[in-house]
Amino acid sequence: MNVDRFRPDHRVCVRRYHDATNTFAAEVDISADVVSISTSKTYGQVAGGFSLVTTAKLADFWETVTPNDLVTIDLDAGDGTGLRPVLVGQINRLAEALSLDSSGTPRRSFQISGFDLGKILLQHNASWDIARFDQFFGDEFIKRIDQGLQVSGTPSQLIRSVVQTYLHLQVPWTKTWVALDRVEAADDWQTLDYTVAWHEGSVWQVLERLSNRPWNVLHTETGEDGKLHVVLERAPFHDETGRLTRETLHDIPDSHAAAYNLGRDDTERTNWVYFDPQLSVFGAREASIGMLRVVDRGLLSYDEASVHRHGLRGQHVATIFTPFGTRAYEPSEPDEIQKAAARGAAVWNWYRRNHLYRNGQLTVKGSPAYRAGDGIVFGGDQYLVERVAHTYVWGQSYQTTLGVTRGQRHG
Repeated sequence: MNVDRFRPDHRVCVRRYHDATNTFAAEVDISADVVSISTSKTYGQVAGGFSLVTTAKLADFWETVTPNDLVTIDLDAGDGTGLRPVLVGQINRLAEALSLDSSGTPRRSFQISGFDLGKILLQHNASWDIARFDQFFGDEFIKRIDQGLQVSGTPSQLIRSVVQTYLHLQVPWTKTWVALDRVEAADDWQTLDYTVAWHEGSVWQVLERLSNRPWNVLHTETGEDGKLHVVLERAPFHDETGRLTRETLHDIPDSHAAAYNLGRDDTERTNWVYFDPQLSVFGAREASIGMLRVVDRGLLSYDEASVHRHGLRGQHVATIFTPFGTRAYEPSEPDEIQKAAARGAAVWNWYRRNHLYRNGQLTVKGSPAYRAGDGIVFGGDQYLVERVAHTYVWGQSYQTTLGVTRGQRHG
């Protein structure tokens, strides 16, 4: 009987930036010199990290690789599915290293580390001020404003506006490598936020503010096309049950597990949630407290018995978004208050059972198919994957470690 045999494999390429075209040059494949690869990505975070170890034989190392070069990492699980993108990023540091092995023999290697392309969202110090554009930015900024830097709209509209109007023009190569095709438009709550018109800090700070957390999750991931995708999606929970909702779940058989530590703990117990939407467009705080009578309206939820035993352990969830449009100075209507109360109840249902869900760490046979934010089924339970870490050593091993939470019986 013929049995197909596979083994894990990898592909690592670097691209040097080309100043004349504002693009990255043709890739240089350094796979043959890569000894080990480590990557890590956390759900809801802007950037993941990577580290590579190469042989000391890599020709012209200091000329081949430089900080901020583009790096693409593909891994093959060894099951015949072939190479799949795991990370596209930029080099942060490269170094020559010397260490001693177990026998005392010196070993030289080169080490390369960095972040995925979320780095540009986090570290690019975005700065704009519409009222003072002539002094700081001149005609170029006028062109950007003419394209429409929105200060009102839904989360997806505002995030698209900031990335396309500012980032793609300020950092031209991001048009090719940073995609916006997964910015969810389902959240129709809106805001009128004039502070979008001026900013000092990273692009990511603006995007997070505009994402309407915790109702939505804003994160980045390397897609199957090898690009970084900015993703805005509905937080994966059912409004009434608080259960995890994922259309697809990776089914992990027991035979694929190399190690795990899964249990329940009390660190994330939540026994009250005050959901604080901005129900007056211009931010009159009495709209949230006196006028709405939050206890009766469902914006304040709590478990009295738990509070008596464990003390208050909860959170104040505030948002600048409202369930209606940007109608100046108009009071909140009853149906809009009901929409806010329904969303407040959903947020409460998402958090209230935290201490009953299993969480921990699961190490399995390596696979590039896993992504932070995925759902998995293991041992009859389903989990949300909050962190994915790949550890690959050429010719020896490939394992993936999943940080999981919200574990509950499947089905």
